[in-house]
Amino acid sequence: MVRRLPMTWNKKMYSPKTSSYLSLFICSVLWILPAMAQDTPPDNDPFVAQDDFGLFRWEAGTQSLKLQPGETGELRLILTIPAMHISYADRTMVTVEEIEDLPLEAGQMQIPHTKKKKDPLGEEVDVYTETAEFIIPIRALSTPQEVSGELTVIVEHQGCSPTICYFPFDAEFKIPVTIAAGEGSSPLANEGTVEPVSTANGGQTIDEESGESGGFASAAEKGSIWLALFVFVGGFGVAFTPCVYPLIPITLGILGARKTDSHLQAFLVSATYVLGIAVMYTALGVGAAATGQLFGQVMAQPWVVGPIVLILVALGFSMLGFFDIELPAFLRNRAQGFAGGSYGGAFMMGLVSGVIAAPCTGPVLGGVLTYVAQSQDMVWGGTLLFIFSLGLGLPFLVLGTFSGLIQKAPKAGAWMEKIKHVFAVLLFAVALYTAKDAFPWIGGFLRPLPSGLIVGVVLVVAGVVLGGIHRSVVHGSAGSRSVAAVGVLLLSLGLFLGAGSFSIVKSDLPWTKIKADRETAEEELNRALASARLLQKPVVIDFTASWCSICQELERFTFSDTEVSEKLRNEFELIKLDSSSSTRLPEWMRVRFQVVGLPLVIFIGPDGQERESLRLTGFEDAEAFMKRLEGV
Repeated sequence: MVRRLPMTWNKKMYSPKTSSYLSLFICSVLWILPAMAQDTPPDNDPFVAQDDFGLFRWEAGTQSLKLQPGETGELRLILTIPAMHISYADRTMVTVEEIEDLPLEAGQMQIPHTKKKKDPLGEEVDVYTETAEFIIPIRALSTPQEVSGELTVIVEHQGCSPTICYFPFDAEFKIPVTIAAGEGSSPLANEGTVEPVSTANGGQTIDEESGESGGFASAAEKGSIWLALFVFVGGFGVAFTPCVYPLIPITLGILGARKTDSHLQAFLVSATYVLGIAVMYTALGVGAAATGQLFGQVMAQPWVVGPIVLILVALGFSMLGFFDIELPAFLRNRAQGFAGGSYGGAFMMGLVSGVIAAPCTGPVLGGVLTYVAQSQDMVWGGTLLFIFSLGLGLPFLVLGTFSGLIQKAPKAGAWMEKIKHVFAVLLFAVALYTAKDAFPWIGGFLRPLPSGLIVGVVLVVAGVVLGGIHRSVVHGSAGSRSVAAVGVLLLSLGLFLGAGSFSIVKSDLPWTKIKADRETAEEELNRALASARLLQKPVVIDFTASWCSICQELERFTFSDTEVSEKLRNEFELIKLDSSSSTRLPEWMRVRFQVVGLPLVIFIGPDGQERESLRLTGFEDAEAFMKRLEGV
């Protein structure tokens, strides 16, 4: 039997029990998270090979080649190495067998960078960690008729954990090739059969501690306590980035409207709210890492964002005094032991806020998610995510504690009505802002600076004049209520348009823009990279999405800087991979670039090699970014 929430029209303000009913929505979100999981590769996949223990994984990134004479394609072989494991560079090889039967020639193999690390015997050796990608250029020659065949590629490696070394492993891939009839042009430099290669005869060694993921690895080597502290501080740092700004009015609106009798009770309610954020943030993080999803991508899904928007709007209406929503009696009686349900309601709203906080990432979170994805250690990885989210929630613990004391102020009367109107307007504005990426027609109302900000300010002023703050929308004459309602509407729209104008970035940089969810996305990317290699120019690849607020900050404050913009325009090929409309992270992107969250900016040198130590996974100002560019 379905029970409806009784809705009583009266002049009471917000009831703490209101948000407890949101548990039904939260439970449904958690219930469907497993549906995000991607299918695991079948055991008979001819383009995937795993060792006997299922730890090390080779994958043929190129599963077929169709070339015109004179056209150059690429063979990509990718070795994925589990967390805390290594593969010896001098024992990791890729070999293409003789290709004399096909009108093809192979260029010089591009081999990945290595790191210096001690093996289980204590010797310092060159190794691969995480991912090693080998790229072989293959060029089609002239042929009077279409030719089809197979390229045989043999891969080998030997890996170790911190305590043991595994037997060497090898596998063979057959790559279908088709060359169309026609005349080709001049041959590749360094042509000929590709020989077995390793990092010992090429490749660049980088310091393991350099780069943004080095901090996570360094902290991990110092022990669990150091790693936990490092992750907590990383989460606390993310709390001061723009992606968490929408949580500020929610925290004020939810906790500031609750009546608390002491500092201790205000603290405990706020702690319960932060606990809800941490639980949901952790669940989404583990789910994303385990299923290969982009962390934060959930905020681009209408089926997630829609209910959250409705919840925020309903809470805004309750702030205005339209109604109180009460739980059914049998649940209300059980909640009496928790300060009238305030703890349960705070926790449930914390869960909702945890979904909104999902796009908030950074270098530390990237390290945690990579660890979870590679090691599949959900317990320790989930613990690290929980610690990270507690660090993120610490400022909101302080904010909620003191905002919860507003109700304790003496002579709370008409001024408190105005405070709650402010909270309602903030909730309405956040609802619109939250919906802008999942529902593009809402985001279409936003305009860039300065016009968007000007329009927003004008609407806010008009809303205040019409009484959106000081007039009641539920009491008084019909005319007075209507004018006040219009004022609230204008205030909400004004805040949305004004704040949203900062998220609209117009760039005049010559980006090659690629939609990540297109079937041809990787092919488009390969063409752009091949063009850059012909020009002997380095490449900047910006992984972005409209729901990633830190991505917009990079565009607005870093890429648009005069000095940075000039250097990017004149010296680099620029590629932007946009995941705004992706429903899931493309497998090729996850495997090839180890993408776990946004923002992500990678740098590729003129030789076609990624400069892994320069990889950027968070916001960076123009001065620091210039130094990064100079290192390419």
